[in-house]
Amino acid sequence: MRWNAALLVLLAACPGPTDSVEDSTASHGAAPATPDIAEFERLKALGYIDETLEPVDPERTRVVHWDRERAQDGYRLYCNRDGAVAELIEIDGSPVHSWRDTGTLHWMACALMANGDLVVVGAVYPEEKGSPPLDEHRHIARLDWDGRPVWHRNITAHHDVFVVDDGSLITLTLGYRDEPSIDSEWPVRDDFLVRISGDGEVLEERSILDAFRSNPDELSIQPVEPKNQWGRRHVDLIHANSVSTVDWKHLEERHEIYARGNVVVTSRNQDLVAIIEWASNELVWAWGQGQLSGPHEGQVLGNGNVLIFDNGIASKRSRVIEVDPLSREIVWEYTAPVPADFFTPGRGGAQRLDNGNTLVTNSNHGQAFEVTPEGEMVWEFLNPHLNEERHRKTFRRMQHLPRGFVEGILAERGAAPTGS
Repeated sequence: MRWNAALLVLLAACPGPTDSVEDSTASHGAAPATPDIAEFERLKALGYIDETLEPVDPERTRVVHWDRERAQDGYRLYCNRDGAVAELIEIDGSPVHSWRDTGTLHWMACALMANGDLVVVGAVYPEEKGSPPLDEHRHIARLDWDGRPVWHRNITAHHDVFVVDDGSLITLTLGYRDEPSIDSEWPVRDDFLVRISGDGEVLEERSILDAFRSNPDELSIQPVEPKNQWGRRHVDLIHANSVSTVDWKHLEERHEIYARGNVVVTSRNQDLVAIIEWASNELVWAWGQGQLSGPHEGQVLGNGNVLIFDNGIASKRSRVIEVDPLSREIVWEYTAPVPADFFTPGRGGAQRLDNGNTLVTNSNHGQAFEVTPEGEMVWEFLNPHLNEERHRKTFRRMQHLPRGFVEGILAERGAAPTGS
């Protein structure tokens, strides 16, 4: 198993969600204290894990709780980090279709296109177990419905890919630059927004560091200590981990942050969510420093608010929050009934559903669940994919897909919908 040893110590000390829905609110005692600076830096530097720490009951798998009246109907997609398996499931948890790469790969993110092709961001591990993927082994690829490669691009893609309405893609890549004003000794990792055509041609690239520097009144870049990661010592200043676009026509006149085509980026190491104008690569909005700790998955909702998965590295408690970007106030928040029960130091996801519920991914525990606006769990999924030691495999996010979208693909492919 490819685990960071320090992370094993952390997870052993931090309770995770139980497999039992009935027992999920059981008390685990007092909340852990806020870590000191050294511990905080150690938590932020932890690598990703491929499997949960604890063995699981293999009978407690797939959908273990489902309120048929209140859960959002439809399909859901997720991909395992280890083993490069993506699975499309029904709301009842039954598998509908899957994609697999039998090479020595892991998939960091996947997205389903309108014709049923799957886009994946992946990497090849070196032969040495426990070693991270080298930068030159990263890639983005498009697979058809049957898993055959449509195209494969060896670029330094990482963390996320977003399908734009016009069929193009936006992903994140990384590179290194000398920045003596940031660190006089070590190179600084910059993250880039890269737009790719549907047939795999790289069209445009934007530096996120340049965007963050474009508006010092909006954002003050916080220092980050250098570390050894991805095969080299460097300063991982931004560590962007999710990307999406703003595409709400009814919001365009409200404020410049809602201009269609603006890009939403989440930065783990700057503890913020930012909105960047694509054409000028200028920062138009940023929020989170002093409020968030290692966040993921910022996205603009149809009501104009921003939904964020806050990992809560400093407090060892994860949460999902909704922020009014104009007033900069938190207007909704989900934490577990016992807050310490919900904590994933890496990854994590949140998606607002049409019925007002929120789909949450508790990545390091191989769990996804749906909660009402009042915070009541109405659906819970536990990853059925286990390793040989019966540890549950982890996944980056689970995405809800409307029934009409998926069944249109199934009809075109000659596959009958399974129904709910």
